[in-house]
Amino acid sequence: MVRYKIETEFEHHKDAILRMIEDFEKNGTVIRNDRNVIKKINSPIGIFVIKCFKGMYFFNKLAYSTIRPSKAIRSYQYSKQLHEKGIIAPKPVAYVDKYQSGLLQTSYFVSVYHPYENLYELIRKDVFEKEHLLKSIARFTKQLHEKGIYHRDYSSGNILVKKTEGDFEFALVDLNRISFFQPNYWQGLKNFSRITLPEEHVKLLIREYASLHGESPEKSISYFYSTTSRAAKWRKIRKKIRSLTLSPIEAWLKKRKTSPQ
Repeated sequence: MVRYKIETEFEHHKDAILRMIEDFEKNGTVIRNDRNVIKKINSPIGIFVIKCFKGMYFFNKLAYSTIRPSKAIRSYQYSKQLHEKGIIAPKPVAYVDKYQSGLLQTSYFVSVYHPYENLYELIRKDVFEKEHLLKSIARFTKQLHEKGIYHRDYSSGNILVKKTEGDFEFALVDLNRISFFQPNYWQGLKNFSRITLPEEHVKLLIREYASLHGESPEKSISYFYSTTSRAAKWRKIRKKIRSLTLSPIEAWLKKRKTSPQ
């Protein structure tokens, strides 16, 4: 069974969009390939990016099939909400969810290709004035938080950047990880924990973010590193617990499903 929704603007291209999904494995240029696969697709109707969510655990599949919207649905909906709030994100085109035996197996989010570089790529080029760029990111982050937007995977790869006249323009991707609430200052500060940058760059970000809020930069840096250290320890603990509890059950269920009856 397949469930899908196509944005009104693209409804007259429904057949072409659904065909792109069907041909996803053999067409397109891979942008990212890990638990999820992201491809850039050049087609007669335009250039698109398709994100395939397929690396789901059994209990995730169960949840997405019963009580939670799929990651593709959330990406589609959150993209529309970001645009409504004046934040740039790739324009949503469609989502497609594929089910087997009542369980979600694969989920696709289709968006219009957005020709920005991500922060990680831009920083490595060493082309632009880094201090200006980092201070601009701090201002953008404050703007997000004031608009009630909190990206739970606010990483260097999920922040897109474009150089403009005397400044930078930012956009967000990996939208299914966004929550809509207004964080307090200390919650907002922790949002920088996934940005992969040299320590001196992270500290510059924090100092600028603190200054914009009228908070102590040094106190903020101390708080940031103490909380991120604790969070890293908890992630390791949760991963270990999962490996000893849910993972063996999921492996058994998968083996049982593929074994001949």
